[in-house]
Amino acid sequence: MPSPRNQTLIGLGVFASYCLLILVANWFASLSGGDDTSPYMAISGSLLAFVAIPVFSIAIPLWLARRWQLAYAWWPDSARSWLTAIVWVGAYVFIANFYALQALWSGPFDVTRFSIHFVSAMLFHVPYYPLFAILIFRTSERWLGLPAAIGIAALLFALYHLTQYYFFPTGTQLPWLIALFAIFVADMLLYLITRSLGLVALGHCVGGAVGMASAGTYFPGMDFVFFVTIVIIGALLVWSILDRKRHDGAADESGTVWLRLVPSER
Repeated sequence: MPSPRNQTLIGLGVFASYCLLILVANWFASLSGGDDTSPYMAISGSLLAFVAIPVFSIAIPLWLARRWQLAYAWWPDSARSWLTAIVWVGAYVFIANFYALQALWSGPFDVTRFSIHFVSAMLFHVPYYPLFAILIFRTSERWLGLPAAIGIAALLFALYHLTQYYFFPTGTQLPWLIALFAIFVADMLLYLITRSLGLVALGHCVGGAVGMASAGTYFPGMDFVFFVTIVIIGALLVWSILDRKRHDGAADESGTVWLRLVPSER
């Protein structure tokens, strides 16, 4: 098994490859001139849907996590833990997105439209958690300790958005980069408290989808992105459930890699 330092460097290599693919996908999309039927947009979508997201942000990070026995936990382990996690994540989402929720609710609100929009939004708010919150975070923690690992994961998460200059140009601005850093620090602390990465990722997605919708930006409907999201997120959900008995908690018997604000029942 590689040393903690080399594990971190390998993780950074996966991160760099992922960012390069996202950058290339954005470049092809920019060549389309905004035409969704352009061959350039098709190439961009294929890179995102078939290579960058499923391979470099999900499959490789999770394979390395199992190989190196990195500590992670997708879902709460008991009814009490579920209730606690839902309360923590729900309160965080509500407080962090209060004004966006208020703006969305005060206007005409179409449940069906928002539901379809939310599904598509998951493709851009959930799949990178295995890369950032498991591979980058845990390898950095083994090498440099918990505080540094949180900072490294949050910094790389923010910088990753520079590659999304076409699909998310706002995220390339300095105030947004600072906000994204702070958001991911909060996500990591919430994850360490609840041991519920799945709920944290969904909470992050709620915030992203609500923020877009409150600004009047919706994913268009049941298109390519919608169905690709169902396949990728559905597969990740099934895997997280099946993998739980084989892995969750196996790498953290000492309990030193979690915050103990929520008593463990393992």
